[in-house]
Amino acid sequence: MTFVLIASAAISLLAVGVIGWYSRPAGRTRAAHHVARTVDLGLDPDVERSVAARLSRREVMGGVGGLVTMWGTVGLLAATTDVLEAAFAPLLVAVGYLLGHAVGYGVVAWDESRRPAAAGPRIARASSPGHGDYVARHERWGAWAAAGVATLVAAGFVVLDLVLGVPEMPWPLVVATAVLPWLAIGLDEALARRLLDRRQVASTTLELAWDDAMRARTLRDMVTVPLVLGLYLPLVLTGVIADASEGGWPANPMVGITSGVFLGVLGGACLMGAISMALTPQRHFRTRLWPRPVEQVAR
Repeated sequence: MTFVLIASAAISLLAVGVIGWYSRPAGRTRAAHHVARTVDLGLDPDVERSVAARLSRREVMGGVGGLVTMWGTVGLLAATTDVLEAAFAPLLVAVGYLLGHAVGYGVVAWDESRRPAAAGPRIARASSPGHGDYVARHERWGAWAAAGVATLVAAGFVVLDLVLGVPEMPWPLVVATAVLPWLAIGLDEALARRLLDRRQVASTTLELAWDDAMRARTLRDMVTVPLVLGLYLPLVLTGVIADASEGGWPANPMVGITSGVFLGVLGGACLMGAISMALTPQRHFRTRLWPRPVEQVAR
């Protein structure tokens, strides 16, 4: 338990530091220029202020959401017999922070998706971009794959309960693991459609490109929620069942099974993260919508 609390306190300090950084004008400005270099777009003063404000909101909400979910996870594990003493408990706490961080991003994305477009001049574009123009295919498929893994893990433990017997089966958590990721995917698709149906208002090509950049960021934030949820719930479910399993392998097969499932889900999550980083999904919208330079280069 001591190690879990130390890890939680360290994550909290880092999160508070990030929130403080993005709450400062200098931090917001530097973040805006970092994004500009990442997507290779220029920044004029008006666009810079808008981008900096939007980045600040998402990072602050992400940090707050992460802290709330992380400490909620600590409380949940503390209430579940001796799970806090388990070796995997710090990992669950860290993933809990990532889930809350994704939800915080999602809240900002949802708020932006429901805002009406501001009045103003508009550049016409030949066709209306779709979801796939903003979010790379592997990120959307990743959310579906994570939901499928969550359902398979939940169903697998139900089968094991019938065959081997699972002591103190957490049925509400089993149902949540099987169902919630799919509900999150459905909500993500509905909100994405609402955002994509909004008209874009821009008076210059650069403004339109930046609107696409922030729209892509919003849609990617939204799809992160079901993705992380689909990885978080199976880990929590597996950890709870592992804690209730007494003895060791091979005397108790459930010990080996839960260890294998936990490491498999965690390894799959790390692999998905590595693949996503290698494919640079933040530049996907440039490839699809802006393959050529846009008026100015990033400073």
